[in-house]
Amino acid sequence: MFGDIFKQLAIREDIVRVKEMLFEEELTSANRIVLQQAQAELKKYLSIEEQYWKQKARMNWFAEGDRNTRFFHNHVNGKRQKLNLKKIQGVDSNWLETQELMANVALEFYSNQFTQTGDTTNYAMLNNIPTMVTLEQNLELCKYPTIDEVKDAIFALSGDSAGGPDGFIGLFYQT
Repeated sequence: MFGDIFKQLAIREDIVRVKEMLFEEELTSANRIVLQQAQAELKKYLSIEEQYWKQKARMNWFAEGDRNTRFFHNHVNGKRQKLNLKKIQGVDSNWLETQELMANVALEFYSNQFTQTGDTTNYAMLNNIPTMVTLEQNLELCKYPTIDEVKDAIFALSGDSAGGPDGFIGLFYQT
């Protein structure tokens, strides 16, 4: 039964490929509908295949898992052992294997990480960034606009434009 489904799945994949090529050659709504129908049929068979593999995995679990407590406990303990640290590398690049030494190194690392004093910012890296704005340009960018510049900007607004975040239109400011 499932062998037939897998054969049908392979056939549907081939059909979708052919329909995609037809659609790419001639971009019509009729070809698009045919392609979408073929893709829907393929999705149906993919769903059936997925259900098959879920059922098969569940059957293995029933055969070996819940009722076989030794298998279950070995499975859980195996995960615990994977998550357990066996050794870590210390500051001096030596490997530490005892729990006490690993705890001390971890405590020292995080204590230093979160209790540094003074200004830790290193601006030396900024020397590697090329200067794109000259000193004169920077001074021009930093200076405040003049009253005339503000007035020109306000009167350049459309009087009946949509309101900004404050809700006022251009005419309000012009008045």
